[in-house]
Amino acid sequence: MDDVLGPGLAFVAYPRALSMMPLAPIWSALFFFMLFLLGIGSQVSAVTVLLFHTEHFSCLLSLYMGWLSSRVVSMRTQAQKGPGSNHSRDAVG
Repeated sequence: MDDVLGPGLAFVAYPRALSMMPLAPIWSALFFFMLFLLGIGSQVSAVTVLLFHTEHFSCLLSLYMGWLSSRVVSMRTQAQKGPGSNHSRDAVG
């Protein structure tokens, strides 16, 4: 085999080695099931970290969201008072 590194190791070298073992289909199915469980475990840990931080720092998050919404309202108010806003009202009415 060539020098296989990175993802090629899991998807090229190991399947080739597993195909040479006795009861190859069983070992191959177990190997790819293990990869699937590793992926699920990674996703569960990422969601756990996200939920933990969201739950424990919700007071900071609510303060930030309040500040952000006040800034958006302020920017919309300034945009409505800007030049050209009276022209659009005059054209309609």
